Amino acid sequence: METIFLVLDFISGHIITPLFLHLSNWLTTLLIRPMDFLHIATPLQVFLLGVLTALLSWRLRIILRIPEKTEAFRRIFQKKKHEQGILAKGIEDKYARDALLRVSDEEIDEEYNAFMADYFSRYGMAYLLPVVVAMAWIQNVFPQSALFEKTGSILLVDMGSKVLGIQGLSVAAVFLMAYLLSLICLFGYHGLRKKRRARQILKGRM
Repeated sequence: METIFLVLDFISGHIITPLFLHLSNWLTTLLIRPMDFLHIATPLQVFLLGVLTALLSWRLRIILRIPEKTEAFRRIFQKKKHEQGILAKGIEDKYARDALLRVSDEEIDEEYNAFMADYFSRYGMAYLLPVVVAMAWIQNVFPQSALFEKTGSILLVDMGSKVLGIQGLSVAAVFLMAYLLSLICLFGYHGLRKKRRARQILKGRM
C-alpha cells in the first residue's frame, strides 16, 4: 500500500502538477496578457474566458460525436421496439409472448445502460472536464487577494449594496454565467438551423 502511495505522489508531483503549471503559464501568455495589453476590464476578461470555454465544449461535443451517437441509438432503440411489437403480435400464447417481451426488454435495457454510460462519459469530457480545469485556472489567475488589492473587494463585480440579496458576483459566478449563456445561445442557434433545414427539405419534396 505504501508503494502505491509513493507512486501516486511521484505521478502527482512530477507529472500532473508540472503539466498543469505549464498549461497555466501557456494559457496566461496566450489569453490573459493580450487582454491586459488591450486594457480589457477584469470582469469582461472572465466573461470572455467563459465564452471561450463554452466554444471549446461545443467543439469537443462535435469531436466526440455526441449528437451522431445519440441519434444513432435513438433510431436503433425505436427499430428494436418496433420489431418487438411485431414479434409479440405474432405470438398468440400469452406466456410465450410475455417471456419473449421480458427477454427482449432485458436486452434493450442492457444496451440502454451501455449507451447511458458512454453518453455520460462523453458529456463529462465535453462539458465537465473543460469547466473544472478552466475554473481552477481562472481562480488561480484571479485570486481573491489580487482582486482585493486591485479593487478593495474580493468580488469580481461589487455592487456596493445588496441587490435582491446579492452584494456582487464572484469570479466563478461570472465565468459560469458566461459559460451557460454561451451554451444556451449555441444550442438555440443549432436548433434553429435544424428547423430551417427540415423546412427546406419539406419544401424540396413538395
